[in-house]
Amino acid sequence: MSLFLRILDYVTIGSLSLFILMYSMKYFYFLVGLFSSKSDKIKRAGNYHKFAVIIPARNESKVIEALLDSLDKQDYPKNKFSVFVAVEDINDPTVNIAKKHFANVFVKQRLDKIGKGYVLEETVEYIFAENGVNYFDAFIILDADNIISSNFISEMNNAYSKGYDIAVGNRQSKNFNDSYLASCTGLTFTKFNIFQNYARSKYLKKAVVTGTGFFISSKVLKEKGGWKWHTLTEDYELTLVSSIENYKMTYVENALYYDEQPSGFKESVRQRKRWVAGYIQANKKYAGSLFKGIFNNKSSSLSCLDFFMGIISIFSAVFCIAVCGLVYLIGAGVSAYFNPAYAYSFLIRAGLVFGLYYVYMTLDAVFVLIKERKSIRCGFFRSVITALMNPVYWALYVPIAAAAILSKPEWKPIEHKVDVKIEQFEGVK
Repeated sequence: MSLFLRILDYVTIGSLSLFILMYSMKYFYFLVGLFSSKSDKIKRAGNYHKFAVIIPARNESKVIEALLDSLDKQDYPKNKFSVFVAVEDINDPTVNIAKKHFANVFVKQRLDKIGKGYVLEETVEYIFAENGVNYFDAFIILDADNIISSNFISEMNNAYSKGYDIAVGNRQSKNFNDSYLASCTGLTFTKFNIFQNYARSKYLKKAVVTGTGFFISSKVLKEKGGWKWHTLTEDYELTLVSSIENYKMTYVENALYYDEQPSGFKESVRQRKRWVAGYIQANKKYAGSLFKGIFNNKSSSLSCLDFFMGIISIFSAVFCIAVCGLVYLIGAGVSAYFNPAYAYSFLIRAGLVFGLYYVYMTLDAVFVLIKERKSIRCGFFRSVITALMNPVYWALYVPIAAAAILSKPEWKPIEHKVDVKIEQFEGVK
C-alpha cells in the first residue's frame, strides 16, 4: 500500500509539474494583463473603410432590435457600413424588425447545413455576389443578442487601418447578475480578454476569437474562397487557422460589446458541451499543423507553440485534479477496509488536491473581479458568489467533457431573452 501511495504521489506531482510547464505562457500573459495600465490604444484612423456587418438571427425577434438600435447610434459614417441580417424563414418576425432599421435581409437556402459557420458561409457568398469581392474592406460578425458601444465600428476601423487581418472586441456580459452560471461564464470571457488577448495581441499579434464581436478582412476571405470554418466552435477554429497561417490579429479593448450568457443549468451545460465538442474537433483537425508551425514558421512559431501547449495543459490539469483526486478517495475507501492505517494518508492527499484546485480557481476569479471591478457591473455579494462558485463551474467541465466525448453534440441555438439597451452600459469602462 505504501508503494502504491508513493507512486500515486509521483504521478500527481508529475502531472501538476507538466501543467505548470505547459501553462507557462498563460502565466506570462496573466502578469502582463494584471499590471497593464490599459494605455495601449490604437490611434484613430484618418480614413473610413467599408464594413459589412453580418448578424445570424434565426428567430431572434426578442433581442435583435436592441442590437440594431446600437448600430443606428454608431459614431461611424452611416454610408460606410451595411447591415445584413441572416434568417432561415422570410416569415420570421425578425425580418420586419430588420427592415424597420433598414438592414438587408438574407434568407439562408441550404437548411440542411446546420451551424453558424454555414450561415456565415452563405451570407458572405451572397454579399460577394451582390456587391463584388472588393466592395467591402472587412466583415464584422455579431450575434443577434449582442449590443455594441457607440464607438465599436470606429475602433474596428482603427484596427483595420493599422493593417490587422482580424480584430477582436472587448466582450462583456449583459446579464452578469442573473445566476452564478451567467456570472462565471461572463467572467471567463473577461479573463480571456484581460489576461490572454491583451498580451497575445501585444507580443504575438494574435488573439483568441470568442463567439462574435470581431472583424475579418475581405482579403482573408478572398484568399480562403469565402468563410470556410464549420466546426461546432467556428470561432476557435478561426483562431487556430489564424495562428497557423500567420494572420495579423489584435484585441481592441475599447470596442465594447455585450452578450447574453445562459443563466439556467440545462442551457449552460448544453452550450458548454458544444464548446468542448467543438474544441476537440478543431484541435483534432489542426493539431498537426500547429505542431509543424512551431518549427516551420518563424513568424508564428510562438503562437503555434502557445495553442499546441494549451491542448496538453488542459488535459494534464484534468488528469492531475480529477483522476488523481478520485484515486486518492478510492484509495481511502479501500484502505479503510483492508488497512485503516493508510486511510488518513489517502484522505489528506485527496483534500490537498481538491483544496489546491478550489483555492486556485477562487483566486483566479478574485483577480479578474478586482482588476475589472469598474467594467463588471455587479455588487459585492454577487462578486463573492461568483468567486466561490467559479471552481464548481469549472469542475462541471469534467462530466460535460465526458458527455461530449461519449455522445455526438449538435449545434443547437440557445434562446436569448435578455433585452437591454446600450444606454445601460455606455460610460462604463
